[in-house]
Amino acid sequence: MSNLQLDTAALQFANNIERVQPPNYMTNIQGVLDAYSSALATVQSPFLDWLQTVDIPPLTRIWERWDTERRLEEERYRELQKLHLQVMYQARWFPYASTLAGDMLFDEINEIIASSKIGATVSKRCEKRIDTAILSHYNKAEIKRIKKKWNDSEIEPYFKKALGQTLDAYLRKEYALAIPFLGTMWEGIIKSKVGKNEKKFKEKCKDLVDENGYDEVFSDFFNNLIFGQCYSVNDVVDGIPNRNGVAHSWYIKYPSQKAALNAILLTDFVLSLKPKNEAEDIEKE
Repeated sequence: MSNLQLDTAALQFANNIERVQPPNYMTNIQGVLDAYSSALATVQSPFLDWLQTVDIPPLTRIWERWDTERRLEEERYRELQKLHLQVMYQARWFPYASTLAGDMLFDEINEIIASSKIGATVSKRCEKRIDTAILSHYNKAEIKRIKKKWNDSEIEPYFKKALGQTLDAYLRKEYALAIPFLGTMWEGIIKSKVGKNEKKFKEKCKDLVDENGYDEVFSDFFNNLIFGQCYSVNDVVDGIPNRNGVAHSWYIKYPSQKAALNAILLTDFVLSLKPKNEAEDIEKE
């Protein structure tokens, strides 16, 4: 700052330094410094005058350490997120449950994961704790928020009405009414986004999910659990609204709240997916 006016040279320098990438910090930063040194003859800047008195090598080492710490932190977050998605899958929850909810539920589930023994499968205790966290988050207010979101969308009015009725049934704990309708809608919604005549549906489903920027665990959940093998009541998995099982009325007991909420989350997810061409355009941008 000089006479309460912004030193634009300082801002420009900061912006250029921010864009310096490893490796060769010293060489790259020195290039930025040289460019600003040549500007001293034409630019009046207290900042540039001060910069000439600074011993640069120690600063570059600090910047290098900061960047290393930042990259390590990003890597740790990616590993945590990967573990989080895998545990959600193992606990038979569509991972979109925490994606839609945001950081608060994400952090709560991570605390459960941190205090549990995680192996090839999650323990029943861990799964029940995750069930409680998710079911508690998606309370009446959250379900009504999803209903409003669907009402405000561009889907056809008749479909909005039917979707709204399934949410009303869920709130009345009539899960056997909500699941069958939603379960028979997913394939049609996805095909409307990849092309109704598309063959190899599971591959196209995976491609669509990938193009929308989601981890492959999302498409794995669809292809392995929702559209996966379910040829008799023996293949029914509690909490999973398998499309084939729903269509053939293969139930071993009254559908659970977990299965019904999974069905709602699956529906919100497929409705929010950008069609194939639009998703490709977004990725290019």
